[in-house]
Amino acid sequence: MNGKSMCFGLSALIMLSVVATGCKTEVRDERSAGRIEDDKHINENVQNGLKTDPTYKFNDVSVSTFAGIVSLGGFVNTEDQRQRAVTVARTTSGVREVSNGISLKPQPMATAPTSRPGTEQRIYAPAVSPAPTTQNPAPSTSAPVTPAEK
Repeated sequence: MNGKSMCFGLSALIMLSVVATGCKTEVRDERSAGRIEDDKHINENVQNGLKTDPTYKFNDVSVSTFAGIVSLGGFVNTEDQRQRAVTVARTTSGVREVSNGISLKPQPMATAPTSRPGTEQRIYAPAVSPAPTTQNPAPSTSAPVTPAEK
């Protein structure tokens, strides 16, 4: 076996090992299977509590749970709704802590006129008439074709 084929074989072996080991990526969750199941149940219970709340129906609030810590997100109309969502989450069995990421919806802006009454709105500059054409056209840069060249 000469050096060239040995080098080729070694290169192929290295590429094969890189491809075989580089294809698998593993996402590891440090929680136990029981903790994952508990978090799933906590998440469902908080979501159900928010959707069935007698005061407010929280359809625009998202819930995520990790190791008993509940994260709330989304938008509500008032500060009272924001606080009520936290209370519902805190009183759910198994919840250790609540992270409140709920924001208040912005208030609609009052519509104001975009221009003064009685004035014309212009988007483009006024039209300009085209420049007058000259009597003598510009000379042609191509040579005239004679009947013999046709």
